[in-house]
Amino acid sequence: MIISEPASIWTTGDRSGFWFILGINTISERLIIDANNPAASSGISLSLSKQRPLSSTTITPITDGYDAVLLDIEGTTTPISFVRDVLFPYVKHNIRGFLEARWEDAEVQKHVQAIAKQANDDVNAGIPSAVGINLDGAQADSAEEARHKVLQNIEWQMKEDRKIGALKVLQGCIWRDGYESGQLQGVMFPDVVGAIRRWTAAGCKVYIYSSGSIEAQKLIFGFSDHGNMLQYISGHFDTTTGPKIDSSSYTAIADKIGVLPDRILFVSDIILEIRAADQAGMQTVLSVRPGNAPVDAGTFQTSSDFTTISLSPSGATLVESE
Repeated sequence: MIISEPASIWTTGDRSGFWFILGINTISERLIIDANNPAASSGISLSLSKQRPLSSTTITPITDGYDAVLLDIEGTTTPISFVRDVLFPYVKHNIRGFLEARWEDAEVQKHVQAIAKQANDDVNAGIPSAVGINLDGAQADSAEEARHKVLQNIEWQMKEDRKIGALKVLQGCIWRDGYESGQLQGVMFPDVVGAIRRWTAAGCKVYIYSSGSIEAQKLIFGFSDHGNMLQYISGHFDTTTGPKIDSSSYTAIADKIGVLPDRILFVSDIILEIRAADQAGMQTVLSVRPGNAPVDAGTFQTSSDFTTISLSPSGATLVESE
């Protein structure tokens, strides 16, 4: 459904309030909605009652029709302060003890190998702050030396806020301990929770694309302050798919989920990501939340509340009244 201008809407049908047919004067489609719960049926904020059918009203949706939603996390579904003031400090305060206690674990060693490779690549690239890590051969660092160098690299990369896959995966391991022990709980904006439930109820699939590892994404949603939200998420993508400022990453995601780019709505707080998704042909909304960096949205649409994003998936929506 594509609405390019404010649309007049009207209702006809059973005046008892059990069913109404919603017509929109800019399109030929019709939606059947439940008069008792119109928001759940159409995603448009309407006032209906059993006693009085809806009269002419004006609405201005901010997106065209879409079949899938792709969401960023930090600054979009979740406050930046949660990541900056809770998750990152948790890693800094616990990384040393984590490495000492779990150093011999096969999973941890796999991530340490990845950190070492990244560190050595950085040294070879001439990055001044990089510290090489030698894990193999006769000149290999001792376990204590290697742990110290890994710790140095992690602290440096976090200070620089580098979006490095090896770092993100190891962070995810540390956070997992925190979530499972009850020390951490994911935080989500309340309007996001409602919007995700509304999208999925209407048959619109929701996906996540974040610079954080897929495991870290699942932890935030699985241990959220609104319960386990993973049941509403159809898939996860991180930077292993590609950089978030590269339009080809969004094309790859569209191919992966089997939805045309112009039928996908991408929401993020980063303007470079919005531009990349737009170049790939996706619909976009720039997330403007408390704590986000000021940004010039230009011609892109913005939202500080997901309830302002119209729900208009393709085809008719049929909701049976209770």
